[in-house]
Amino acid sequence: MSHILQDITKKTRNVTVILDCCYASRICRDLRHKDKARPKSLLNLQHHNILLNYADKLRMEGQLNREIFIKGNPYAIRIAAAATTETAWEYENLKGQPIGALTESLASAIKKTYSQKVSWRTVLLRVSESVNIEFPQQHPRVEGPDKRILFSIKTAAVKKAIIYTKRLAQAQHLLKLESGTGDKKLNHKVDIKFGVVRDGQRNPLPLPENRQASVTEKERVYISLRSNDTSTVFVSVFDVNVARKVTLVLTSSPKGIELGPSQPISKREHVEERLIFLISSSEVDLQHLAKPLLPCPEIRGDISSLERLIYQFAYSKDRDIARNT
Repeated sequence: MSHILQDITKKTRNVTVILDCCYASRICRDLRHKDKARPKSLLNLQHHNILLNYADKLRMEGQLNREIFIKGNPYAIRIAAAATTETAWEYENLKGQPIGALTESLASAIKKTYSQKVSWRTVLLRVSESVNIEFPQQHPRVEGPDKRILFSIKTAAVKKAIIYTKRLAQAQHLLKLESGTGDKKLNHKVDIKFGVVRDGQRNPLPLPENRQASVTEKERVYISLRSNDTSTVFVSVFDVNVARKVTLVLTSSPKGIELGPSQPISKREHVEERLIFLISSSEVDLQHLAKPLLPCPEIRGDISSLERLIYQFAYSKDRDIARNT
């Protein structure tokens, strides 16, 4: 699919892909909807051998040997119904019709906001809230140039002066962020290594007590993350440069890189200033740190203490967030 999408974006940059299905569906039942909800996926992949043979044919012809975007196609909006380890649900709505939770919420949000020239990111924030009301464990997401206006290559307008001022405050808060304490402390076994790449080989850089290392301009660096834990954790990696601009290093994992038990993930990336690693026991949307929405969106429902703290950083104020009772 990545190859097909890359071919399409060579012809037009106005591409939107919506996948209302799940990769890691399980034979399960939602307690709230019982028999009226089911995973939106194929329990048994049909014509599996035919698909494998076709993929092998394309590979032999060299059509799947091209380089693709490591971080995901930067020209295409990609909307997914759930995270890779989550279940996307289909249920009977109030009209008794079977419909995907993402499809219903997304169609409603597009209808209400299409004429307002809002971004995909703003829309998916609302969609995620709506889906979470019915299915709290399903988290729709958007990847790619999510500041674009719906079905357009234009971006939603924001005031640059406000963004610059808030950027400085966000970076300062992020750099002073400390690990949780007490019952908020996450006991993890994530090993983080940092180094430079020379002649195609990794050369780890020793990190002293102040956690600082020096690299030369234009020198390639790598980051290696490995979890030696027995449970899954999620790592969000941010780069804070000298201009105090906060950047999410791996944009293809906007809610954190998933590290399963003893599952290594490595990433090469040019880094100029500081790297911040935020590790959580579950997925947390931290995109607001790198690209906050204006105006500040209102979030309904329970959120974690980390999410609440991130919103305070991103919008430089305490948020009036309604809690479930």
